[in-house]
Amino acid sequence: ILGISNGYRCILIGAGNLGQAIASHLSFEAQGFRLIGIFDSDPHKNPNAKRYSTISFDQILSEQLGVMDMTAASMCRDNHIPVLVFSLEDPDNIVRAVKQEDIGTLVK
Repeated sequence: ILGISNGYRCILIGAGNLGQAIASHLSFEAQGFRLIGIFDSDPHKNPNAKRYSTISFDQILSEQLGVMDMTAASMCRDNHIPVLVFSLEDPDNIVRAVKQEDIGTLVK
C-alpha cells in the first residue's frame, strides 16, 4: 500500500508520485477524502447528486470530474492501476477498503 498525505486528511497519489508507484509495480491505489466517493455533481450543492459505485478513467477524463489530477488519472489508466475513492471520516473505512468491502467509488 502506498499512501501520501497532503495535510488535509487525504491519501493522494499525484502524477509526481505515481511514477514511483508504477516503478514499484503498484497494483492498487486508495484515495481517502471527506466525501464518500465520486458523484455526478457536487453533493454539497446538489442534494440529488448520485454516487458512482464504479467509474472509468475515460469518463473521469472526458467529463473532467476533477476528483484527481488528470495526468495521474491518465497514468493509472495506462498502467491498469485501479483507484478506490472513499471517505476517511470513519477510520474503519481503511480496514473496509483493505477487505475490499463496497465503500466509495472504484475507478478502473
